[in-house]
Amino acid sequence: MQQAIELRCDGLTLRGMIHIPELGKSKYPFVAIYHGFTGNKMEPQFMFVRLSRELEKAGVGSVRFDFSGSGESDGLFEDMSVSNEIKEAKPVLLHKIF
Repeated sequence: MQQAIELRCDGLTLRGMIHIPELGKSKYPFVAIYHGFTGNKMEPQFMFVRLSRELEKAGVGSVRFDFSGSGESDGLFEDMSVSNEIKEAKPVLLHKIF
């Protein structure tokens, strides 16, 4: 199952997608996929989308999202820094939907 998610961090909305294997299964491995500088949650040729779908088929959940200033997330790209990315990565890992 694929589902859109939104998280708030420092007043900005971060947008992403989760992929959950076999509904009803209470535990499964989980992977957080973070894009690089100038990237987004899909990546060229939908690489992250394909990866998430393959993980889901293998029974592994995943989340992929856009850092602020990238893709569909709020913010300006010029305001992004490595420190901001680290700060934004944490709520993605702690999101209660996983």
